[in-house]
Amino acid sequence: MSCLEKFRQLLHERGFRLTPQRELILEALHDVQGCITAEALYERVHGIDPGIDLATIYRTLELLANIDFVKCIDTGHKEKLWQFLGTTQPQPHLRCEACGQLIDCRQEELAPLREALRRRYGFEPNLGHLTIPGTCLQCQKAG
Repeated sequence: MSCLEKFRQLLHERGFRLTPQRELILEALHDVQGCITAEALYERVHGIDPGIDLATIYRTLELLANIDFVKCIDTGHKEKLWQFLGTTQPQPHLRCEACGQLIDCRQEELAPLREALRRRYGFEPNLGHLTIPGTCLQCQKAG
């Protein structure tokens, strides 16, 4: 099933419809390699459809995040990055507080944390949306 078909199905299941604006935003996100800000996404789609405003971008990104089609990454600086997931599962990230670098982290590496939370609290964590702040190796070496 393509991303667009899956998106259409998920929207329908939740009582929404696939508007031309949502489809255009989804296509623009699909073409992005890595992460993008809402403002940069707005610039991409506004050039194609000047009727799309920034509020539409934010509403659509929130909708996409709620159905795990995008992941919102808090950079720690009043800016959020959005990563297109499509049909893939979200992955945790490590975020350097010094340089802002995002490092992909596999969920398997956090298995001990998941197990500890299950045992101690009976809690099933969604670690794919986890972003862990810290300092990357390059910034540690730079002092």
